[in-house]
Amino acid sequence: MKLQYEIPIAIGLWWIPVIGPAIFGAVDAFIERDFRKGIISTAVSSILASSFYICLAFYVIRAPILGNLLPVITVVMSAVGVIISLATVYLLLSRLSITSVSGNGIYTEFYSSSVEEAKSKVENLISSLGINPSDCPSPSLELSEDKIRTTMACNGLKIQYEVTQELRGKYKVKVWVNNSNEV
Repeated sequence: MKLQYEIPIAIGLWWIPVIGPAIFGAVDAFIERDFRKGIISTAVSSILASSFYICLAFYVIRAPILGNLLPVITVVMSAVGVIISLATVYLLLSRLSITSVSGNGIYTEFYSSSVEEAKSKVENLISSLGINPSDCPSPSLELSEDKIRTTMACNGLKIQYEVTQELRGKYKVKVWVNNSNEV
């Protein structure tokens, strides 16, 4: 977890009602890129930022016009902010696909709801590279308790993908496509 970056960002953005927590959730999704760590770090950072602003509202800021309403508004908006930041991280991480291209291959990672959906998305990726997955020889499988690793060589490319169960109903998929002559 990268809390040393996330907490100051959360405190800096939290004073903007509704929009600040949404921006923080988006930033945190790109910082963490891991479902479990992203949710936990967003919750911790959001709660700390909310606590900071609630303390400000109760002990530092005196607004005679608002009277006792300022602390109540701060508590409500902080609770709404925590929910918004967590929802933003959840939605982005469950739909986000990170891809990097290097001189010898492509690496991508994304989340899926099932192993079948992961396989379908990998086949779509292979098809987008101009390779018909049905023309490839049968892949080799490595199975463990919470991970499936599939490797296949097809049209001069080595295609390898790994499906790991992160949470109940969420699978992290990592795909590597390399030139098989360089591997």
